Amino acid sequence: MSGTIGDNVYRASGVVVASAAGISWCSSVKTSAFCASAGNGYFINTCGGTFEVTLPAAADVGDEINFTDFARTWGDACKELTIDQNSLKFQGNTTPKPEYDTSGATVKIVYSGSTQGWIPQLDKDTALETPQTYNVQYLVIAGGGSGGGGCGAGGGAGGYRTVATKSFSVCKGSSYTVTIDGGGAAIPNGSPYQSGNAGGNSIFSTITSAGGGYGGGAPNTTPAVPGGAGGSGGGGHPQTGIGGAGNTPPTPCTQGSNGGNGQTVSTNSGGGGGGHAAVGANAPTSGGGAGGAGTSSCISGSSVQRAGGGGGAWSNGSSGCNEGAGGGGRGGYPGGAAQCATANTGGGGGAGGCGSPGPGSAPDGCGATTGAGGSGVVYIRRLTACSCSTSGTDSTCGSDTIHAFTATGTFVA
Repeated sequence: MSGTIGDNVYRASGVVVASAAGISWCSSVKTSAFCASAGNGYFINTCGGTFEVTLPAAADVGDEINFTDFARTWGDACKELTIDQNSLKFQGNTTPKPEYDTSGATVKIVYSGSTQGWIPQLDKDTALETPQTYNVQYLVIAGGGSGGGGCGAGGGAGGYRTVATKSFSVCKGSSYTVTIDGGGAAIPNGSPYQSGNAGGNSIFSTITSAGGGYGGGAPNTTPAVPGGAGGSGGGGHPQTGIGGAGNTPPTPCTQGSNGGNGQTVSTNSGGGGGGHAAVGANAPTSGGGAGGAGTSSCISGSSVQRAGGGGGAWSNGSSGCNEGAGGGGRGGYPGGAAQCATANTGGGGGAGGCGSPGPGSAPDGCGATTGAGGSGVVYIRRLTACSCSTSGTDSTCGSDTIHAFTATGTFVA
């Protein structure tokens, strides 16, 4: 016969044990497999990966054991707590092994006898009532616009937003979706005089960088279309000559620069796409306008220039490099193909030329008439600490961890 005396439990054997109020908690946090004992509580840290806790091979009715998620990691992939019920039952079954995969959970089990064995008396997660914040540095670059076709204009660079120091607050344990869109698609060879395509946005938390504006097409288009607005504006096509506006949307954040104007007199030359650091150049009387330069950042661990504008095309002249430094593509010219922007720089694509190999004959590079815009990228840099579930590619630099996202993913603070 069993019963209670005050706060204690006595068994038929005559042994008196402490009730739940008397659970003894182990002072050391458990980070690897171990054997649990009745009457004890354990802090379980699975930050290093899942492991098993083996229950006692024998138990008396009323025996209790507690387990608590120490680092709030049980809900992360491959970091659940697994319990080996040993030779006794757990909720009436000997298999499978119970798994607890809820972050912040506390599990209290009590032994009920041989029929049902161990039964969870408490199985509940607890919210983090004291949310912690810390600061990170970020670089968010959107996809660049593609160049316009047939003596067209260069594509604008994707919007470029950054903080130079760790000054953006995130909440520890919270998940933040990172969205990466591609650069503007190139114009197919069968549609040589179209304007380019705008780049896609990139997003981290509340930070949105706008895709680069498209480069204007050749004057054969009806009606004539100027360069597109965006993070940086696309260049203006020949004769109508209007470059697209940068920093749109959102404003007033400084995301980039305006595109350059096309040549409006005797030549068919397009303006350069805007870059983050400089406006796209207006097309000179001979040659296409140069793309605006991008900006250098050391957030990835070394200095890299990104978000350069695409170069405008020209109908006369020889080979030249008019791409914007920082991933922009060179504009096409007689005998020379347009270039795609460099991937994951947000650079603007080069404009399609109007000479050979020009529209109607052979593609001007990248399998299309114009150069495609470069895809976007997001970097998040923080002081090194335990981050248990973050997609993207991680690297370290000194005391910092750097998370690089070249595709849509999740940052867990």
